[in-house]
Amino acid sequence: MITGERKLWLIFGIGCLLIAGILLIGLWHYLQLIASLVVGLGVLAVLVILTLHVLRTVTELAVKLHEQKLRQERLRPNDNGHYEIPLDESRVPIILPSTTQRQEGQIPYSRGYTSAESYSRRWED
Repeated sequence: MITGERKLWLIFGIGCLLIAGILLIGLWHYLQLIASLVVGLGVLAVLVILTLHVLRTVTELAVKLHEQKLRQERLRPNDNGHYEIPLDESRVPIILPSTTQRQEGQIPYSRGYTSAESYSRRWED
């Protein structure tokens, strides 16, 4: 047994084929014009798809290059290699004082920890 949805799709497909056949027979004198329009629309669709694919590829490449540039700007030299400049809550790099040294055992990429007491003291002053 065919389900109801499959029956509807079958009826829809047969109906579309019948309409296309009737139009083809009715417009037989314009067959060359219709064929050229169909081929032209096919070529246009292929060109649009290729253009979108190229634009997407170029955009992804530009984003990756920009991210790499930003990452290189955020890296700071260190005795043990490089570590990344920490970010605050709004994802903006924190400018560290020049006297700040990376302590041995510090986890790279950490954003540090500030206790709740220091926040309350800051606002009370």
